[in-house]
Amino acid sequence: MQKKVARTTGAAKKTGMAKKKAGAATAKTAVAKTAVAQDQNQDQAQQTATTATGDASPGTNAIALLKADHRAVDKLFDQYENAGSNEEKQRLTGQICTALSIHSRLEDELFYPACRERGIDTALMDEAQVEHDSAGILIEELLESD
Repeated sequence: MQKKVARTTGAAKKTGMAKKKAGAATAKTAVAKTAVAQDQNQDQAQQTATTATGDASPGTNAIALLKADHRAVDKLFDQYENAGSNEEKQRLTGQICTALSIHSRLEDELFYPACRERGIDTALMDEAQVEHDSAGILIEELLESD
């Protein structure tokens, strides 16, 4: 996959850059798929939580908070894609990994168990869990490569 990414981007000559781009794309896909799962289950999962960005108020719907995280991370990915310098890309990689790590932990420890407890579409939840696990591995690899 790294070779394919390096060939298609043209600019990704180093293995580390190819890995970062592949990791960013996979993590972005995981965020999008989780958002779909949350959209389909919004009426069934009402819990209070805080977001990875810290935006919350008492009684706020957990799904609304998670969606806000998805939008914030999506914007960071867009900034990364448009970043000019390696320093800016490194800074954004750190922000993305931190936000996704916190966000994933909230989903893994609070949201997914609550959804499973309520009997929400298990196939959809299983798919979202696999995507999150893959994103988690890529986040670790990205952090180790810096």
